[in-house]
Amino acid sequence: MTTFLNTLALLAAMTLSTAALAQAAPSGSVDDCLKFEKPDARLACYDNKTGFQPKEAPKADERPAVSWKVRDSGTVSPIGFADVGTKPGLFQIGRTDGVDFTSAKVALVGVGRAINQPQGFFDGWEPFVGVSWDRDTSAKTPKDLRQVLVGISGQIGTPGPTGVSAFPTLRIGYKDEVKAHTSGGFVNAHFDIIYLPWVNSPEVSGKNSSAFVPYLGLYSESAHASPSTSQDGTYLGAYLGAKLEVKLGAIVERLSLTGQGQYYRDSTTPGSEEKRTLRFGTVGLKYDLVDPNAKQGWVPSLSLSWQRGTEPVTGEGPSRKTVLGFGVKFD
Repeated sequence: MTTFLNTLALLAAMTLSTAALAQAAPSGSVDDCLKFEKPDARLACYDNKTGFQPKEAPKADERPAVSWKVRDSGTVSPIGFADVGTKPGLFQIGRTDGVDFTSAKVALVGVGRAINQPQGFFDGWEPFVGVSWDRDTSAKTPKDLRQVLVGISGQIGTPGPTGVSAFPTLRIGYKDEVKAHTSGGFVNAHFDIIYLPWVNSPEVSGKNSSAFVPYLGLYSESAHASPSTSQDGTYLGAYLGAKLEVKLGAIVERLSLTGQGQYYRDSTTPGSEEKRTLRFGTVGLKYDLVDPNAKQGWVPSLSLSWQRGTEPVTGEGPSRKTVLGFGVKFD
């Protein structure tokens, strides 16, 4: 009788353990998730198959008063999908027209706690302040640009699974180009356009994922040289472009392909100055030395990129160069 009871107890324990394991372990393959047409359902399926447990975002009143970020420029959009494609602060060496050069492009941005204004237009928007430094020893266009800025970023519209919304970033600041002896203020209204099927590709170990973000904006700056030149005055223009980030997990974990293209056109120039049409493009590879999804804080990386053209909003260019860089992001 005792032996029978012991056997029965053992069978019961094994049954309960097997049931628990079956409940805890995801079944099937992530390929099964492809049958879901809606992105939110497909993402939930991926989470279930991979055993991923998303962390709940801290409530607004639990966030620190100021969160610090390190990027390559003060144009960083602090919230949500708009941060896709932003670059780490960069320290680079490269070669252009047969001449070696070094450059540093880094910004420190302090993002304030989200505005709590229920039913208000600016509810959830985040104010920020920043300083940036861009130094380039290229023989043709050496520069030493410093900027200080304030701004606010938020979201217009709350899209459904296949909807569209805009993430505006409004900035005002002052720039000083030490080598060119020019300085002046600037105003920038930037809009990232978020279409969820283009950015809602889940990151799964061993698979590729991508995010594509088109954008547009207005940019105005007041430039003053010492001594004065005919180019002194106010410039106003509009631009549009797109940025792309493809995480190549199927090839090498933490390797990503990045790209950006932009077109800018002046609408107003000082005096008789000719209106500028400026194009800019860059494509590169970036390898994160640590997993950015598993680690908060400093994320170092190595990069190789090709840059062409002029980007007036961030002060990039004119350039035609290939650069190898060491970058660092901080969140």
